[in-house]
Amino acid sequence: MISLDRLMSNCPYVADLFNRLKDAVYLCDENGAMLWINNVAEKLDGYSREEIYGKRIEEVYGLTGDASPMLKALNRKEMVDEQIFRYVANGREIIQICNAGPLWSEGKVIGAYTIQSDVTNLKEILDRYITLQQHVFEDHDQTLKVEGFENLVGDDPQFLQCKAMALQAARSDSYVMIVGRTGSGKEMFARCIHDNSDRKDGPFIAINCAAIPESLLESLLFGTEKGIYTGAVERQGLFEQAAGGTLFLDEINSMPLESQSKLLRVLEERVVRHLGSNDEIKINVRIISSSNTMPREAIENGEIREDLFYRLSVINIIIPDLVERKGDVFLLANHFIAYYNERFHKHIMGLDDEVTRFFLDFSWPGNVRQLKHCIESAMNFVGNEDYTIQMRHLPHYLFDGDSLNERYTPYRMGYGENTSEETMTSRSKSNISKEENVYDIIRNREKSQIIDALLETSGNVTRAAKVLGISRQSLIYRMKKYNIKKS
Repeated sequence: MISLDRLMSNCPYVADLFNRLKDAVYLCDENGAMLWINNVAEKLDGYSREEIYGKRIEEVYGLTGDASPMLKALNRKEMVDEQIFRYVANGREIIQICNAGPLWSEGKVIGAYTIQSDVTNLKEILDRYITLQQHVFEDHDQTLKVEGFENLVGDDPQFLQCKAMALQAARSDSYVMIVGRTGSGKEMFARCIHDNSDRKDGPFIAINCAAIPESLLESLLFGTEKGIYTGAVERQGLFEQAAGGTLFLDEINSMPLESQSKLLRVLEERVVRHLGSNDEIKINVRIISSSNTMPREAIENGEIREDLFYRLSVINIIIPDLVERKGDVFLLANHFIAYYNERFHKHIMGLDDEVTRFFLDFSWPGNVRQLKHCIESAMNFVGNEDYTIQMRHLPHYLFDGDSLNERYTPYRMGYGENTSEETMTSRSKSNISKEENVYDIIRNREKSQIIDALLETSGNVTRAAKVLGISRQSLIYRMKKYNIKKS
């Protein structure tokens, strides 16, 4: 039976392999004595390989038994997966996510290993972010708060209905779930609800459930008790920090199901317990959550517990995609143009006719956020002689990979080579009559597309809606709007 110590001595390529990893690697023998650590672990802990060689884990790190993932794997002779692990090395608290396991040779355990991802900096960043959110609401001049629903720009009936529901939600203290694709404005809705509610003087704390490692999420939400790990101090969780205000759980459908179960219990009991404590702390916070997946789809895919969904969706607001409310594209574009005119000291009056046509056909997968970034990008490239945003000002990524925009690619690429700016302007103006305003263009194009889809699907509304990329309810509304009847 080969010993782990001899293996590391005789196989330098193993050490070289471990040193190329970005994670920290630790090896101990069958007695729990440290044999080797890689370069990342040396830098992280402040110990050299020579300093720790032969010393027991308890001696180096002050950990015994299951407090050490590596000792846990060694003693139990089993894998330890995704365990959050905190310890103090050279006076610094270190937080890692560990995967550990025993090492076998000829049926006997000859040692153990652990591979640890350092998330200390991420934890510090999250702490600063949450503290900053608190300070914003503690020190913020109330006149600067975004209180008005007028900041939610749009005239589409579906969108106006969402605004009306949000206004009603602001008048109660019920839980709200906002559903919408990426960039549709879910956090804007949440902030407006908070700013117009009785909780407006309390904190608004937002946390993106998709961006937090599972092992850190629960300690952030529920808090930690002193002594739960070496060097730990008592720390309030977000439920306590948002007391008297609103906690916005963004992308709740990305929260692990086990954490969802614990969240449901907190919501039902209205109490929270710090990790490592049995003491109950009463909470006074309103929960607004969001999902970037439609509820039924999220439940069927196992992304969200059905009982939690019903608990959080006392009020359910579904924000339509921008492609479903094309008439709002120009309101939003002009809104962002006015904003960046003031910010960049420009004097742009609107969109060029060709850009107008392009925006009508574009699918806007990133919704309102993408449109805003597109306008911001264009405003960086307009000159003092420009009064409209033109095709040449738009970011290049808009012309790549979207089948709806293939017809524009040669036109875009030809600019500056075989096509003059004057020719571009004359071409675009020839396609839009002077008598026909922007909204006529939208209505006629949309009506024509609906008729074509219904003809293609022999009048099947559900299939036609899929062809158009909108919901069945949206299609029925538009058929009534344009007086389109199935033959």
